[in-house]
Amino acid sequence: MEDLFNKYLKMVKINYSEPHRKFHSWNHIQIGLDLLKDIPNVSLEQKISWLYHDIIYDIKSNQNEYQSSLRAIEDIKSQKDNDKIDINIVSIIINDTKTHVPSIKESEIILDVDMSCLGIQNYDEFFKLRILAASEYSSFGKDLVIEGTKKFISGILATDKIFYSEYFSYMNKIAFKNLQKYYNEFEKNQIFLEIFENKATLKNKIKP
Repeated sequence: MEDLFNKYLKMVKINYSEPHRKFHSWNHIQIGLDLLKDIPNVSLEQKISWLYHDIIYDIKSNQNEYQSSLRAIEDIKSQKDNDKIDINIVSIIINDTKTHVPSIKESEIILDVDMSCLGIQNYDEFFKLRILAASEYSSFGKDLVIEGTKKFISGILATDKIFYSEYFSYMNKIAFKNLQKYYNEFEKNQIFLEIFENKATLKNKIKP
């Protein structure tokens, strides 16, 4: 299984080096892979889903997850591995990353890994990743990014929980606290504002 997984890891890595990716870069994937190593009973389908869930990333599209799932299926079939990898499970998990609501049990861990950046104990590290995520959308302008950020966070804060698996359940309290603090402060934070001012200092202050 490891050799099969490594084959796809090598295939997808180049896609995550696109210049517009600030948060959704290979760093995001690698962090998830490091987490998955410590989680028991993670299937090959779950690992492949993680590799592919952001392989297509266009900030102007709302079809990224669907297109990413198609790419995963295409690659698995082209490698003639669809007898070893359940492409239906892979497709469902990747598409579930759009809503972050699991439609099958196998999605839970992957969705939780994807949201684990919200449950970081160190707020400075949490903030750094939020700035990287916001900077991907800086071309839309400050007002739209602020509006979108507020909508994203308020939607999460209105839910009962962020994490579905028992493994990540401890992060719920941390994530809600982080998000509430960020929501209350980000519009006034100088580093956040510098995203839209093209200041060189931002590059030095915030790195993946």
